Amino acid sequence: MRGVAAGQAALVERVAAHVHPGGPAPVAPGPEALLDAARQLGREVTAAARVVSRSEEACRWNPAGQRGRATAERLGAAIPVLEMVERQVRGMARAVTEAGPGWSLPSRPSQALARLLHEVAAELEAWNPLGNPDQPDHPTPAAEGLGEAENGLYGAVLGSLRGSGLTPHAAALVTAIAVDARRIREELSWRPSPEIRARGWRSLFDEGTV
Repeated sequence: MRGVAAGQAALVERVAAHVHPGGPAPVAPGPEALLDAARQLGREVTAAARVVSRSEEACRWNPAGQRGRATAERLGAAIPVLEMVERQVRGMARAVTEAGPGWSLPSRPSQALARLLHEVAAELEAWNPLGNPDQPDHPTPAAEGLGEAENGLYGAVLGSLRGSGLTPHAAALVTAIAVDARRIREELSWRPSPEIRARGWRSLFDEGTV
């Protein structure tokens, strides 16, 4: 399961390479290849879920496997995290595909979005599906909630759109990727955010600032 999460992290880095070429992320393939890779990750999540389900069943009916039951149950509880992350990563890949090859963003939104994506990738790499022994009901979060600095990364992306000169469609794609990234961080931290539900990219245009 950590291998699947690492694959998701690598794909997030590839998205970062699309939005900010020349950054630390690897050179990005074409947008279509990115979406194909996202679909492959979805199949890997499904395969991992099957393996965990079989392990839980084996531990349930085999007395010799009782010692591994807690581990299997914790892995089972972590599967929904991978499934949610897979949906959000696929959404990022779809947004990049919609933007098309040669997508070029102004410096401020490009850098702000890349910083958020690099942070998400790092948290996915650090994610532990077996969790914390002191919190038996949940996998270990990458962080205890989203603090001011973490919230600031998402806010910086929205702020960078003001006065950027992007078209409404391009700004919507940037914001969609940022929202997907934010939701991944929330899932890893077990802290839902009211900010996403309260404010969207359309408000930027209502204010007439983009």
